[in-house]
Amino acid sequence: MERIKNLWTMFTLTRQNNPKVVWWMALAALGTLAVFIITGILTTHIWPWAITGVLMAGLVAMIILGRSATKVQMDAIRDQKGAAAAILQTMRGGWQVAPGVAFNRRQDMVHLCVGRPGVVLVGEGDSASRVRQLLNQEQRHYQRSAGSVPVQTVVVGTGPNTVKLDDLSLHLTKMDRTIKTGEIGPLFRKLTALGSSKPPMPKGPLGGSGRVPRKMR
Repeated sequence: MERIKNLWTMFTLTRQNNPKVVWWMALAALGTLAVFIITGILTTHIWPWAITGVLMAGLVAMIILGRSATKVQMDAIRDQKGAAAAILQTMRGGWQVAPGVAFNRRQDMVHLCVGRPGVVLVGEGDSASRVRQLLNQEQRHYQRSAGSVPVQTVVVGTGPNTVKLDDLSLHLTKMDRTIKTGEIGPLFRKLTALGSSKPPMPKGPLGGSGRVPRKMR
């Protein structure tokens, strides 16, 4: 029931921000179902193909909904402080994230991520060069405690040698694996125990629930 409730909430909020999503979902589902029914008629096995078509139509509709919901989320947080942290905290695959482990007066931020690729420091701010300076400082700090585990850095932005906010999650998951799953938790706890003052993280539009926000009116 909880999963159904979450899906309905995601659908409702996504529809409010993008009403066309209902039509895209319907067209995709009907098109998929039509292909399977036609195949069933041609092969004289209508019912097996029709049942499979219904299941596949539902799956296609959910894929369309998921992509639309992700776009709405991205559009809502794109220009806000802490946008990268909001994305990182929704990542799957065993990632553990500590947002805002370092910052400066310009509100540039560094977020600590530990996953199969090892330690990844993600920086975001208005100036890529300034963010890199902060990242280099934190990289040296964490590398001493990470030992042989590599500490990599990522700058979120739109310029050269940066990663776009929309591509951040995919970029991290495509990094080469360097540690085992069982090593993630202990390493994360070790690094977060180093201690550092955190900035007052902005209350992003995703909040603590991870739900799709409504557009500002």
